[in-house]
Amino acid sequence: MADFSVVTLIGGNGFVGRATAAVLRAAGHDVRIASRTPVDGVSTPIDDEPALRRAIDGSTAVVNLVAVLGGKTLRAVNVDGAERVARVAHQAGVHHFVQISAIGAAPNAPSAYGRSKYAGELAVLRHYPDATILRPSIIFGAGDHFFTRFGAMARWLPVMPVFCGDTRFQPVHVRNVGQAVGKAVAGETAGVYELGGPDIRTMRDLMAWVMVLKGKTPRTVDVPAPLARLQAGVLEHLPGQMLTRDQLRMLAVDNVVAPGRPSFAALGIEPDRMADIVPPLMR
Repeated sequence: MADFSVVTLIGGNGFVGRATAAVLRAAGHDVRIASRTPVDGVSTPIDDEPALRRAIDGSTAVVNLVAVLGGKTLRAVNVDGAERVARVAHQAGVHHFVQISAIGAAPNAPSAYGRSKYAGELAVLRHYPDATILRPSIIFGAGDHFFTRFGAMARWLPVMPVFCGDTRFQPVHVRNVGQAVGKAVAGETAGVYELGGPDIRTMRDLMAWVMVLKGKTPRTVDVPAPLARLQAGVLEHLPGQMLTRDQLRMLAVDNVVAPGRPSFAALGIEPDRMADIVPPLMR
């Protein structure tokens, strides 16, 4: 068993958290799930410091997976929440801290989301200079918010609308993200790692592939930027916020591993190919 045997996942009952928990448990770790949604009758909101202390007490590693894409709570969750979790973990004597961030996190990112994720990283590093920060590209897998969503659209759309069609992505399997967390809590991996799979595709190519996987002719149509902004301005005010103007700004920038940045190879992980994972999920 690895040195860090008691791992608390803050936000651990979400899409990435569930996959991460499975990987960690298979490796022999004792995994605790802390989430705003009650787990075994206990709720652990990221803004509730006493609840965080109860969840983290006795842990040897903490992983913060909590994030929001936008809205009024962006800073409260992505920055202040990350700082609070790291501070509580440090005060509790937790040995190692892992922050799940995102490719595109930067002080000058065009999207408020990207800037908030970078600020969250800095907040964590103030308490854990040796933290492991993982920045995945878009994450896919059973129940994801990318292929699952667009696959549902492809079932009834004769033509798939494409926003920011030339933007490149490097989709990563959720299991591989969990494996990266496993490496982080079991070894000396301090630093920033950008996680991208072996395939780099444009948004247009990905949408065409989704159509093919759904048995459709791969017809796509690029949505002009002015129209996209207009649509996003309406959709961001509807329940679920299917698309926001800030997300459009995020989609306009390539989402791939930066040259020279440590990635899966530095962690000894061979990432899964989309072609081996996605087709069965789309049936």
